Amino acid sequence: MGPVVSLPAEEAETGPNGSDKPAVVPPEPDLSLAGSDGEPGPNGADKTETEEPESEAEAGFEVLTFPTRLRADLALAIEISPTSVRAVAVEAEGKVLAEERRPSRATSESELTLDAAIEAARAVVAGINSSADRLTAIGVTMPGRLRPSEGVCVSCGDFPAWREVSLATPFSAAFDLPVSLIGTTQAAALAETRFGSAQGLSNLLFVRIGIDIDFAVISNGRPLMLNEASPGQVGHMVVAPGGPRCSCGEIGCWQAVAGRESLVARAVHDIGSGVPSALSAAAGNRPGAVTPALICQLAASGDGVARNALEETGRHLALGLANLVTLFDPEAVIIDAMPSAVGAALRHAAEVALKASPRSHILSRCVLLAPALGDMGPVLGAAAWAAQSHSRKPRVVA
Repeated sequence: MGPVVSLPAEEAETGPNGSDKPAVVPPEPDLSLAGSDGEPGPNGADKTETEEPESEAEAGFEVLTFPTRLRADLALAIEISPTSVRAVAVEAEGKVLAEERRPSRATSESELTLDAAIEAARAVVAGINSSADRLTAIGVTMPGRLRPSEGVCVSCGDFPAWREVSLATPFSAAFDLPVSLIGTTQAAALAETRFGSAQGLSNLLFVRIGIDIDFAVISNGRPLMLNEASPGQVGHMVVAPGGPRCSCGEIGCWQAVAGRESLVARAVHDIGSGVPSALSAAAGNRPGAVTPALICQLAASGDGVARNALEETGRHLALGLANLVTLFDPEAVIIDAMPSAVGAALRHAAEVALKASPRSHILSRCVLLAPALGDMGPVLGAAAWAAQSHSRKPRVVA
């Protein structure tokens, strides 16, 4: 009997993610989305090798070849967010071929959200016509506590009804493709190293500042994936003992002193204490109308209350960043916040504080960067992770 090209044994019997039909994996995939190592990831498959006889022709083997159209150069990315689900077809170099969105129905049961995501994905596949046969993997990204190795969302504050929801199974069943799961922040970080401001770097920290502070680590070109670890947990690192109480109940958590809400709280406190500020009039004398964007705008124009709030927030942001840089020794740190003007202001305030601190030396080996990809980061990263996780050589067995 001649040789056959097969997947590893555990997948050759059932196919990817438990489907009845085994996947055909193309030889020697050349895909920049896949990174340099091409090691499998979320589905836990062992790294495969090519085992060739000394002379296939002499042994009378029939060599199985693949048509060129099966090159692994197109991935389908699915982003699940509180407001919408998005499906995107992404080529190797990060070019988007098609995109569809649907409402996410975050307050409903998971089935409705996943059905909307599959509907959007099918519309994308239909829209790319003949390119659809180049699809080789699906990457799914969402916030929350995830179990990436099993393709499961354990829980998510944005989707209160979700508990132990399988994301890999419905997409694999619908499209007969292998599925990888990655958190939103991790996906955005990975995308920046492939297509964005950290392109070409192998070691990166990505810090996203919102109500929570999320972070992701790219180490040796791969995202650090921890089962059931929420990226927002880094915000509960204590950096200010004796500081304000965090929403988690602890005192002095990073997000309680360096998050968006802490920036607003400082400005509102000073206004309420009678410190003169243009913020009062700009917010219509309504403390609830004071926003991070307004504070950053007036800080740039020299308002004392706004500048003080921004500088103090930057100082606490710098404390946490210094801890993370010391632990992970990255080449760069991307600081992200919305709108981008707020991110730029916080990044500058943190850099000024770091330069004035005893740990200023960390800036000699690590730079602070702005993100370049905006809201496309998570889907581009999900596509890159899918390609990287499922790009591997077939093995030849007699």
